[in-house]
Amino acid sequence: DNDGGGVFARRFDAAAAPRGGQFRVNQRQPFDQGGPSVGMDAAGNAVIAFETSVRVSGGEFNYDVLVRRYNAAGNPMGNEFSPHSPSLDPQYLAVVAVAPSGDFAVMWTFSHLYDRDLWLQAYDASGAAIGQKRPVAVGDGDQYLGALVAGNGGAFLAGWAPPGGLGQTPIYGRLMDLSMPGVAQAFQPTNDAYVVEAGPNNTYGSQKVLQVMDAAKDVNTYVKFNVSGLSGTVASATLRLWVNNPGPQGGAVHA
Repeated sequence: DNDGGGVFARRFDAAAAPRGGQFRVNQRQPFDQGGPSVGMDAAGNAVIAFETSVRVSGGEFNYDVLVRRYNAAGNPMGNEFSPHSPSLDPQYLAVVAVAPSGDFAVMWTFSHLYDRDLWLQAYDASGAAIGQKRPVAVGDGDQYLGALVAGNGGAFLAGWAPPGGLGQTPIYGRLMDLSMPGVAQAFQPTNDAYVVEAGPNNTYGSQKVLQVMDAAKDVNTYVKFNVSGLSGTVASATLRLWVNNPGPQGGAVHA
């Protein structure tokens, strides 16, 4: 490719004979593009998902997921697009599954701090998003390295193998029925601070971590979220915390 690796594809017929030459999938050429995943519907329309390097603040590099659709003749149906919103956190390891009807879903790994989660975004045969992105496996340890297959009627089966101990590699699966209601959104805190009994006039909002416990004095911690874009009834909410310096209780949380 122009700068780094690129994603290329080539079409073959049922007898494995090539139908034309190779062609470049990625439109964004700077930096690396790789890790492609390909799916095809009953009419021969294809979807290709892949990961791309992007430059973020400070000159560092990160990963995003991109998708591009092709018709049965091998012509692109529109430009590449991303199934997720921009983020400073890496999003990579994309897999795609296409139903015979043309509906498809893209699943990828979202990495934040020391935790990795699996998310999924589904689309209809025209490429229009079906709702918003949905969590497949979040907030329960390190979840990644997923596989995805498509059924009929908006059903997708996801599988993944989170890392286990020596000789312990559990396999998990989840059936995502997109005909059922239920959409999850993730919100990052906009502000946080803590106050300490010994210094009631000080607010530690500029600290990089939150102090939540001190044996010698009382500590109160505050986290603020700006929640918007929701509709209908909120069935549940989950607060995810990471412990930087666990004590003897291993980072226990008390309500």
